Amino acid sequence: GRAAVAAAGAGDSTGAPPPPFARAAAFAASLDGLHWSPPTPLLPCALPSGLTAVGWVEELLRSGRVAEAAACIPLALRASPRDAQGHVHYLHGGVLSMARDHAAAVSQFRTAIGLQPQHADAYFELGNSLYSLRELTDAEQAYHGALSIHPARVFCYLNLGNIYADQRRTKRAERHYRKALELAPAGWDGCASSNGLANLLEAAARHAEARQVSKRALSGS
Repeated sequence: GRAAVAAAGAGDSTGAPPPPFARAAAFAASLDGLHWSPPTPLLPCALPSGLTAVGWVEELLRSGRVAEAAACIPLALRASPRDAQGHVHYLHGGVLSMARDHAAAVSQFRTAIGLQPQHADAYFELGNSLYSLRELTDAEQAYHGALSIHPARVFCYLNLGNIYADQRRTKRAERHYRKALELAPAGWDGCASSNGLANLLEAAARHAEARQVSKRALSGS
């Protein structure tokens, strides 16, 4: 089958650090059918000395401690100047997307972008949540928003390829899968792009080309 929409961060070739919830999001995605929800009442936010509230939320999300991160979001918002609050809304969106509450996550990512229009990660994660809601046209726009800020973002091209393949816009899908492979021919992202492209070529009865793409993926070149 076609590769799932790629989570942010893992193996992206932009050189930027991965979003702090990328690893935890990948873990959450592996819990098939399970849903995280915050405890009631929320845990208290135990902020260690020497860390900012935002830094602590990022650390909690990196380590998969999602409920604790959710409890610290209000403190992080209160402690952040308005021009930095967009990032906190982005982190809140990450918490919600890990809980698979994608509609609420979309709201947070859009708030983040409204406050910090150059927040490429917020555009990217907005695209992922919209894709999960099957709002493909809006997801496409979100990924293009991320690319307008970071044009070499591999996973945007991969995920756009997935959208166009879903919409049977095969020429566009092929172009975006090939662009993703050009930017990252090896590793997980290269494998996912190769898988999407090979499936597309097979569906078009271009079997020799599909085998060649799969062979290159297996050889890591």
